[in-house]
Amino acid sequence: MVVPGCEVGQIHMLGGVDVFGSPTSLKYRADLVRKEERFYPNSSAEADTSACCKSLRETDYGFVHQVLSYERVHDSSMTTRSQSLNAYLPFDISDLLEYGDGFLSADETRRRLQELMTQYYDFLTIGALKRRDNEFWAYHRQRLTALGTPLRRLHLGKAVCATLLGLLFNPKHTLETLSRLRQRA
Repeated sequence: MVVPGCEVGQIHMLGGVDVFGSPTSLKYRADLVRKEERFYPNSSAEADTSACCKSLRETDYGFVHQVLSYERVHDSSMTTRSQSLNAYLPFDISDLLEYGDGFLSADETRRRLQELMTQYYDFLTIGALKRRDNEFWAYHRQRLTALGTPLRRLHLGKAVCATLLGLLFNPKHTLETLSRLRQRA
């Protein structure tokens, strides 16, 4: 199945279905890889997604329903660390800022950026309530600074207060959430 790259890029940028898969399951045209000295646009574990976004601006997306690889996730893998830090979210924002204009209108980009930043601060709020360690906060301060929007402590403080008030004024939901967390533990 072949889909125009601009359509797949738009779906990805708007947070639709994730069709990129793991880096070992992707194949790129040789001319795209040879075109630049560094095919992957950054040195992060999420660079494969950025490379997909970059490539889709000038080519179509082909999907072959064939198992080419599998992924094992264990405690010391890069995937586990990325999931723990939610590294995918800041890189989604970075890719939106870098490649979004090739797939979205200015208004769509602005709305999507606002959605992603809200998700980011919601995630950071949970991190604050869970009292995450210094490595967590150093990583996210660095990522936000790289995105051109340093961590806004006042914004985070308001989000934490709003979450705590929500827990306080909705005791049924709070007890249900605590019960689910206890069952998982």
